[in-house]
Amino acid sequence: MRQDVSPRQAGILCFIMLLSSKILALPSLLYQDSKNSSIFILFFLLCIELFFIYIFIKLKEKYIDLTIFEILSKYLGKFLTKIIILIFFIYFSISFTHLI
Repeated sequence: MRQDVSPRQAGILCFIMLLSSKILALPSLLYQDSKNSSIFILFFLLCIELFFIYIFIKLKEKYIDLTIFEILSKYLGKFLTKIIILIFFIYFSISFTHLI
């Protein structure tokens, strides 16, 4: 039995996490300011995040033995890859702190 997570399983987990965070926290915050158009904003943000998950899963399926950092540094260079990883870290830190 394999002890690692397949790209498909990781994608399913990411989808469930994104959908649940959008349903739990975001609508109440958006509805205060934008009223009924918050549903469109919610749908738009979910589509963008699903697009990025799809890209990461396809990259991971193509380069099974490499990490995301190695894949990005292969095509973008180490400096730009570090900036992208830093942006991801800041984004996930802010969203984690917001939920807490």
